[in-house]
Amino acid sequence: MLDIREYMVPVSLTQLKAFLREDSGKKISKTIRKVEFVCLCNALLRLGRTGWGCHIFDVAVMNGDGKKMTHYPAVGRQVHITADTDVVENVTLIHCPPDRHVKVAVPIQIFGEEVCPGLKAGGRINHISRKVRVLARGDSIPESFELNVSALNVGDKLHFSDLVIPENVKLLEDVAAPALKIMRK
Repeated sequence: MLDIREYMVPVSLTQLKAFLREDSGKKISKTIRKVEFVCLCNALLRLGRTGWGCHIFDVAVMNGDGKKMTHYPAVGRQVHITADTDVVENVTLIHCPPDRHVKVAVPIQIFGEEVCPGLKAGGRINHISRKVRVLARGDSIPESFELNVSALNVGDKLHFSDLVIPENVKLLEDVAAPALKIMRK
């Protein structure tokens, strides 16, 4: 069993139930998937492929008889999806207690597109980066960062330095690098 102490996890978090299993390997994993124990698909659809990696989950690990639950906060690291059917096969979560710093990729959300002069002049947004790598405490991981494009013309850029970074979060990107720019079509 993991030697990780249990944490009080807020009720508002998405809960994932995990079961300790005696066996491991391809055969037992296939059997478990057939019984429909993999139900992370709804959370992935709701949060998106970029947003689920900075969302904190309440992982409830049940013992073999299913009676005792131990709660751990965790954040998504990697998801394995089949190429032909888009079925979630496996996810990798990392333990994320409130007092530990973790590296996460936080999505960038863009607003102000409807009034952007560069877009009205026939330009388009070139997303140089859709995510920002940050180092944050487990209790202060941002859900997303916002960039306002309402004043940009064709050829203008927004850099990572234009993001509003919270106090307990450290940017791991080059602040001089562009996050997006308005280009001609």
